[in-house]
Amino acid sequence: MPFRFIFDPRRSFATSIGWLISLLLIGLAGMTGWWEGDLARDSLLEQRSERAANAAQQWSSGLDAALAQRRQPLRTAAAMVPRALLRQDAERLSVVFGDLQAGYPELAWIGLADATGRLLTSTSTAPASDAPPGDVAGRAWFREGLHGAWIGVDPSDTVPARFIALAMPVRDAEGRAIGVIGARLEWRWLVDAAAQLRQRVPLLEGSSALLLDAAGRVLIGPPALLGRPAPPEEAAASASVPPGAGGSLQTLGWRVLLQWPEAEVTRRADAERSRIFWWSLGLGGVAALAGIALADRVTRRLTRLTASVQAVDPQAEQGIAVPRGNDEVSHLGRAFDTLLQSLRRERDALARLTAELEQRVQARTREVERLAEETRYAAVVRERLRIARDLHDTLAHSMMAMLAEVRILRRLHQHDPGALADELARAEEAAQQGLNEARAAILRMRFNGVRDLGLGPALADAIARFTSRTGLAVAYGADPNAAVFADTRAETVFRIAEEALRNIERHAAATEVSVQLRDEDGGQLVLDIADNGVGFDADAPHPGHYGLVGLREQAQLVGARLSITSAPGQGTRLRLSLGTGPDLVS
Repeated sequence: MPFRFIFDPRRSFATSIGWLISLLLIGLAGMTGWWEGDLARDSLLEQRSERAANAAQQWSSGLDAALAQRRQPLRTAAAMVPRALLRQDAERLSVVFGDLQAGYPELAWIGLADATGRLLTSTSTAPASDAPPGDVAGRAWFREGLHGAWIGVDPSDTVPARFIALAMPVRDAEGRAIGVIGARLEWRWLVDAAAQLRQRVPLLEGSSALLLDAAGRVLIGPPALLGRPAPPEEAAASASVPPGAGGSLQTLGWRVLLQWPEAEVTRRADAERSRIFWWSLGLGGVAALAGIALADRVTRRLTRLTASVQAVDPQAEQGIAVPRGNDEVSHLGRAFDTLLQSLRRERDALARLTAELEQRVQARTREVERLAEETRYAAVVRERLRIARDLHDTLAHSMMAMLAEVRILRRLHQHDPGALADELARAEEAAQQGLNEARAAILRMRFNGVRDLGLGPALADAIARFTSRTGLAVAYGADPNAAVFADTRAETVFRIAEEALRNIERHAAATEVSVQLRDEDGGQLVLDIADNGVGFDADAPHPGHYGLVGLREQAQLVGARLSITSAPGQGTRLRLSLGTGPDLVS
């Protein structure tokens, strides 16, 4: 075999397996190395972040505790001065505040104001402001201090030195605020407290601790950053810890932020990731070479089986040379041989089945032709029935009327010849009406008003003709959806309505007629026709009359329910219900 064939996966299954193993191992080794490197990098950054978070928490707690300690003396003083405040004992108040400032020199100024905002005593002269001398009612510390302990930056003070304002209410025995103790905590004290925290809580190598206000400006930190927004946190790994609920830092809206450059950490992680990656690739390459050699050895018997399968002639009775053994190749050879024998048997069975199917197709073709002929005959029968119903509804009625007139003329000719003229006129009128009905039936065959206009307009025209012939006013109503019903079933409903109106005209002797076409819930089309005529016994047989039979037959053809309710002297009511489905218009 040429050397180039050995490495061509298109010409050898063993080479394909070898290349597949090589690609899988090398790809898996590369992904594993990269993944392990990412894990190492993420682990280092996570450890650094956890240490930074712990340090930030300690800084935040330390600063919060220091501020709480400076608020405690004011709380103690507020409990000591209520009586002196009520007695206006300025000497006693001066002694208390002097001792307080001596014990806490970082409190640059301490003062006491009554409930009206008048400054009663202070440790030094208050800084200049827009308020009148001795009036602190406009100061933020006084307004907030009346409601409870407060810490913040007083915007009404214009002292050049930076400070933190403290306030504590003075309450009487009933809990009412009778004054406010205010104090100013020097900013330098907070800077020194942060320096002491730096000694107690060592920062990470290369990191810096910043105290930020609510707007994100640096309050404590490197001099170059003071008063400026903190550097973007995306540029370095950072950890910030908000103070606990109710703490001084939280009241001020301040937070502690620790930042450090992550370049050194990521450089070490990237170096470790690269080392793992190249080692994994090397091991993957060695494993791929071993896999190629093993694949070639395993597939030798498969190659011989392939040659045997290719040499088989499908039309001959020759079988496949099945390799000996009990491994997968032997099982595959036996399966191929079994499949070949099965295919040959199926080929013979398919030939027999094809001949049988041809015979069945011929028989089915003859059956289809017979059914088509029966269908055509059924259509002719249905058309004959329809014409018969139309003849009954038109010509039969007219011929019956003419026959009745002829019988009357015969009797008049024998008994009352003078009345022949009037009766002949009525006979002529009956014949003319029959002719008009025949022409109308022919017109309906040529022009289908129900299909073209809808059931509602077609009924309205039929009722108008009925009113013109009889002079009876008909109460007609049709729902909009029911009025536009216009399929083949609508024609049957229209013919039933026409027959009912003819029966009212000829037999009912009614003075009131009602026709209602409704679309009821559930997809039901309802036709309701009622009169107040003489009525009849609906259950009694009527030999020789096929009007009611024809109505029921037509209702059955379209799957409708027809009910006729009548009794002598109580009029007649016809109700037809046809299921049309939820969408009547369509």
